[in-house]
Amino acid sequence: GSLYEDAITGISFHDARAYCHWLNIEKGPGHRLPNEIEWEKAVRGCLGTRWSWGDLWSATLSQAPSPFGIKLNSAVRVEWTSSSGQDARYRIARGIGLENDTAIEGLSERIFLPEEQVNQHVGFRVAKTCI
Repeated sequence: GSLYEDAITGISFHDARAYCHWLNIEKGPGHRLPNEIEWEKAVRGCLGTRWSWGDLWSATLSQAPSPFGIKLNSAVRVEWTSSSGQDARYRIARGIGLENDTAIEGLSERIFLPEEQVNQHVGFRVAKTCI
């Protein structure tokens, strides 16, 4: 998959941010973590529905990329964003509300995680600002 399509897992917020910094050096400026609003739009699309394809969960359709080319990964429950909560030591992670690998809430999972959190179900994606 493309650098910008797939989520990378098992990494802390600090490491995700350091990776984006490294990308800026290696591939040019503009690489960063998406903010919460950017993440939502990239994954959900612009229809205003629960999923990029509509309101009903479909295991088949979940394998297709969003209109922005973003692929869901059921192994990744939440992904780091650059957005923070009231306590700056915690970052907002967004993801798929899953229970026994069945989507229950759409893309509404929104949790606050300590920046040092490392977990196989926490990942991140790279956003790129066009400069």
